[in-house]
Amino acid sequence: MANWNDLRGHYLKHPAGSCKNCWAVALGLPAVIPEKLYSDAPDAVRAEHWLEIEGLYLSSQGGRKLYCQYYVDNRMLFACFERDSQQVRTCYRLHEVPRTHRTEVTMQSYMSAVNRFGDMLSVRGSKGLVALVIKKVRHKNVDFQRNLAIALKTGIVENGHSK
Repeated sequence: MANWNDLRGHYLKHPAGSCKNCWAVALGLPAVIPEKLYSDAPDAVRAEHWLEIEGLYLSSQGGRKLYCQYYVDNRMLFACFERDSQQVRTCYRLHEVPRTHRTEVTMQSYMSAVNRFGDMLSVRGSKGLVALVIKKVRHKNVDFQRNLAIALKTGIVENGHSK
């Protein structure tokens, strides 16, 4: 079972809040998902991810380093773990167009997920994010991988080596 920093708060915000339908569709359930099922979702996302990215954050107080691991699965569920403690920072559903809560998964959905990381990096100074590294891409579509590299303005990197 995942170790959360604020399970209740994230549950109320995401599957029991504005994304009720999104989570129900993603998990194949007819109604709001139980908190226990949500608490286990990050581990399931990490086990079945197609994209893994690691981010390095520096705090403004004392230069403390924090490494976060980001995972996205085929249901477009996004999970973020602190690398060293393995504590879950958040887990939510990515949307093709933010705030639309569309539930279908398309190639545009995949690209929106990738663009989210590019957006995170472009505003990194305000949030302490200083670097993103692609750790794994399990998607076999060559065009998709090329678009991924362009979206992140970097080369495809797997296990720390350029491809």
